[in-house]
Amino acid sequence: MINLLPEEQNKEIKGERNYRVLLILLIYFLIFLVLFCGTLYFLNLFSKNLLEKENLAFREKKIEFSDIERRERKITEINQVLPKIDSYYQKKVRISDVLRKIYESFSENSYIESFHFTENGQGKGSVVLNGQTVDLEDLLKIEENLKNNFDNVDLSLGSWNEVSGVNFKITFDL
Repeated sequence: MINLLPEEQNKEIKGERNYRVLLILLIYFLIFLVLFCGTLYFLNLFSKNLLEKENLAFREKKIEFSDIERRERKITEINQVLPKIDSYYQKKVRISDVLRKIYESFSENSYIESFHFTENGQGKGSVVLNGQTVDLEDLLKIEENLKNNFDNVDLSLGSWNEVSGVNFKITFDL
């Protein structure tokens, strides 16, 4: 294409064209800059929100963790006390077992009028029974049964009356 315009006008047109291109590039740069700043702003808001959620979750976990630590300390304290309690009860006489053995040793025709239990410690103790039975044979069977279950069985006859039966006192050790 042939350009018939004077040299000055051509320079002026080229200058205006360069100015327009520069102005368009500047406008694009400003739009890019505004969008970039907006993106950074929203990323900042998003990260702050995410950080706040994480802080909240961390505080909840910290509270939960401190609660777990408190419970662990309490369990440790209880576990330190339990062996002492267990050893205390191991030293005690289980009176229910003693009563069961006494009950199994007596016949239907014999009665216990008084029961006295004395604990000596270390799982030992002594029992004194006062009672009544119908005849002497039942009393001897009771004594034999008690000797099978207990130590140092001692039988003392109280009175023997044909009408009321035989009064007795039995002492034994556990």
